[in-house]
Amino acid sequence: MKAKDFFNFISVLLLVLTSAVPFFMAQVQYIFIGLGIALLNLMINYNKWFDLKFWFFIAAIFLCQMVQGYTNDQIFISTYLGMILRFVWIYLIIKSSKLNYLRYYVKIMYFFSVVSLFFYVSMVALPDLKSVYHSLSAPFNFYLFPVSIDDLSDLQNFHIIIYNFHGYDYASQSNAALAQIRNCGPFWEPGVFSGFLIIALAFLFFSEGTVRNKRGYIFIIALITTFSTTGYLALIISVALYNKEYIKKYKIILVPLLVASSYYAFFNIAFLSNKISDQSKQLDQDKSRFGSALRDLAFFIQNPLWGEGRNADSAYGRAISGDDVETNNGITSALAGLGAVYFIIFSGMVIYSFKRLGNNINEKNVSWVLYLVFLIISFSEVYFVIPFFMSLSFLYVIADTKYQIGVKRIVPKKKIWETYNLDTRQLQ
Repeated sequence: MKAKDFFNFISVLLLVLTSAVPFFMAQVQYIFIGLGIALLNLMINYNKWFDLKFWFFIAAIFLCQMVQGYTNDQIFISTYLGMILRFVWIYLIIKSSKLNYLRYYVKIMYFFSVVSLFFYVSMVALPDLKSVYHSLSAPFNFYLFPVSIDDLSDLQNFHIIIYNFHGYDYASQSNAALAQIRNCGPFWEPGVFSGFLIIALAFLFFSEGTVRNKRGYIFIIALITTFSTTGYLALIISVALYNKEYIKKYKIILVPLLVASSYYAFFNIAFLSNKISDQSKQLDQDKSRFGSALRDLAFFIQNPLWGEGRNADSAYGRAISGDDVETNNGITSALAGLGAVYFIIFSGMVIYSFKRLGNNINEKNVSWVLYLVFLIISFSEVYFVIPFFMSLSFLYVIADTKYQIGVKRIVPKKKIWETYNLDTRQLQ
């Protein structure tokens, strides 16, 4: 691996780790390390810096935050600059790594998925290993830098960086109907792992033209072990999207089978049906998914265009702080904290990026479906402010480069397999 490729890989890895792995996400210093590596790599391998879309986006985001501060009579410059810094860091990584951004992420998630399946199977098969894993996690209960988030300490006590044994805790929760060991991967909880896996499938599709390979199957198996409701729904839509040629060819069989299996999964698998029922009954509790959504919408109505702010000292920031409340709905949280203007600008960039990547592999109708998938997984996690998921707004940079992939497709008329090498071209 060349030095440039090595630094690009480290940059992508740090982006993933600081986004959702407890050991790294509480230490902002890793972001500065990643920013330094990405900036140095881009300077060494100089490329076109002037990107009008990027600078307009950054200016719009900063303006949204400043207007928000003035309308709420509370300006938090450090919070605003922190968000801009994350966007700049993400852009530098993608600008430097280009198509390898997708490929490196797929490799990273494949490694985490294989590791997670090993530990998950051992946890389910031999529950008594919990004490052993506690001992294994003990040496990793430290931080290299000052910690900026206090409430991650409990998760860190049961974490070995490449895997989080927090999945054990779901087997001993108060609601017996939901008791189930779940696969967290290296992330702070199973739902987050499922979201990262959904995007891994999308990146695999954009970089290789198919998800019908070993990596795709491993991603799907790992996602199933998360027992994430939104993850399952997003998976069903994703599988249908990436295999639409199969569905068109065998629609008489596959469409009824897909509908029936989806219905069975959500209403007959005990864990999922009980989970849906439990969440829907907790509308008045801030810790529930629907309850937190109602709380967020109440704040959104107060300042729908610009939001109430996400700083801990803002009105909304205080409302989502403390042990008795949680932020479980990423969509309503983004609307309440950042406002509709930011939501529309960011969403527009994500849809545009998906469209450009889809055009690059002759898949012209994937952008809105993938955005719907993103909204589905965001229903349970705050992906709008998680650095890796913020990178979805800059994927168009990859489409601006030349690349070629081999794509397997079904040809309906001949009913045989053929391989098409897509033309190498510069998209305008």
